[in-house]
Order: sequence, then C-alpha cells, then structure tokens
Amino acid sequence: AIWVASVELLPLGHDPFVPDFSVITGLMGGVFLLAIGLVGASMLAIFLADIMIAFLSRTLPQMNVLLLGFQVKAMLMLITLPFCMSLSLGVFIRVLRLGMAEPVSLLGATQ
Repeated sequence: AIWVASVELLPLGHDPFVPDFSVITGLMGGVFLLAIGLVGASMLAIFLADIMIAFLSRTLPQMNVLLLGFQVKAMLMLITLPFCMSLSLGVFIRVLRLGMAEPVSLLGATQ
C-alpha cells in the first residue's frame, strides 16, 4: 500500500528536480553581493594600499616593492578584516536568511 502510494505520488522515471536557472543565477548573484558586502571595506583598503605602493615604486625605483607590498597588504588585512566582520552583523544575518530560503526554492517549493 505504501509502495503504491509512493509510485502514484512520484511515478517511476519522473525527475523531481527540474533546475530553474533563474533561481540558481539569483542565488549566485545574491551570494556574490553579500560576500562583497562582508569584506568590501577590507578590499577598498587593500586597493588604496596598492595605489600608494604604486606611487612609492614610481618615486623610489630602487625599493623592492614586491616584498613591501606583501607585508603591507597582509598587515592591512589582519587589521581591517576583524573590524569589517564585527560591523557587518546585518549583512551576515541576510546571508543566513538567503542560505535558508534559496535551497527551498531550488527544490521547487513555493514560499
């Protein structure tokens, strides 16, 4: 009886997962934007440090810019990333809501 009911509900050879690419692209776009929102200030600080190091390399060509750049960017990331993560609680809550809502819509359920 249970087997007959399950076959009636889901016939043999029927694929329950039909991918909806608009949902998948919406999920990927949302995740990308939220990731940029979480670490955007750190990325901006590192970009500005790159510009500063580029100006230094033009004015002091004998300086080893590659080694200086690695150290400056690593220290800058260690300083700015904790501030960005502590100040972005609202964005993190949106990430969790998106992570809970989108897999349900990927399976074809309506909200």
